[in-house]
Amino acid sequence: GVTVNYAGRLSSLGHGGQILASEAFVQELEAIPAPIALRNLGFYTLLSGQEVGKVYQVTHPELEPFFYRLRFVNPVPHNLPQNASHYFGQAELVQQILYAIPLHPLITLISSDGFGKTRIALEVSKVVQPCEGEGVWYVDLNENRSGEQILAEVLEVAPTELYATLREKRVLIICDGCKKNPQMALEFAEGLLQNCPEIRLLMCCLVPFGHPRETVISIPPLPTPSEEIESDLALFTVNDSVALFVDRVCTHTPSFQVDTTNVIQVGRICRYLEGIPYALELAAMRCRDSSLQAVCEELEAASSVGEACSTLARVIAWSYEKLEETPQILLQRLSVLSGV
Repeated sequence: GVTVNYAGRLSSLGHGGQILASEAFVQELEAIPAPIALRNLGFYTLLSGQEVGKVYQVTHPELEPFFYRLRFVNPVPHNLPQNASHYFGQAELVQQILYAIPLHPLITLISSDGFGKTRIALEVSKVVQPCEGEGVWYVDLNENRSGEQILAEVLEVAPTELYATLREKRVLIICDGCKKNPQMALEFAEGLLQNCPEIRLLMCCLVPFGHPRETVISIPPLPTPSEEIESDLALFTVNDSVALFVDRVCTHTPSFQVDTTNVIQVGRICRYLEGIPYALELAAMRCRDSSLQAVCEELEAASSVGEACSTLARVIAWSYEKLEETPQILLQRLSVLSGV
């Protein structure tokens, strides 16, 4: 009958080892014994246009928690920006965030500037996007508008219809630029959490918001290579700081590679910059016009005159001083503009 046909259709959507349940089945349950749980995967429609309805996945500590998106259904809508450069490091941290998303409605990634909060959030979202849910949306709160207005524009709905549009949907929203107006970002998150119970927020900020439902994950710098491994090039080159630095140098010098003639200089640069991704990228750009040895000496000279400043602040100042007069004037003029 109809029920048997629906069950067959539902089972055909899953992957090996994945246990799925329909909304009708879930509504009949009175209680679920721990540690068994149900995770809402969202509302699905087949590629043919036929509705499947809301689908749940049975979870248990001994079952695989994540699978690719259900088969034969429409792809997840998203507006994720495309990154022109490769991503390196923090693999364990990305996994930690992935496992936290189904369990926590509000996750805040915190760190100082330059540590790669936004890039990590986007890497996480790219893993989530092909797997489950009803949308993965990137929102930049750096604009001079409310979060509700920005998200409504992304979803192509009126701001007054935002909560109604998202109320029953399982979506992940990445909120960038929260440091500009943390109070506005907090109010935006609070409104979504109160009105849209299935929503998941991944927010990037300098400090926690202090929300009672917030889970805070700190973003550390990349690990740096010790002097002891400089004699082992195979081990040295897989270090995250080294891999990022070398990749960025290769964008303007494709033939560059670490060898016995430059391994000491590369190690010194990575350790001096303390594994801060943005600082490593700035130093890699300087290698287009200067030798590795010159960059090492310039960075060490910059540290001797700015000990009270952070490493990133010193590197930005050093990078600025290396510019010619015309680009310096341009940056000075752009600096007065909000969001630049």
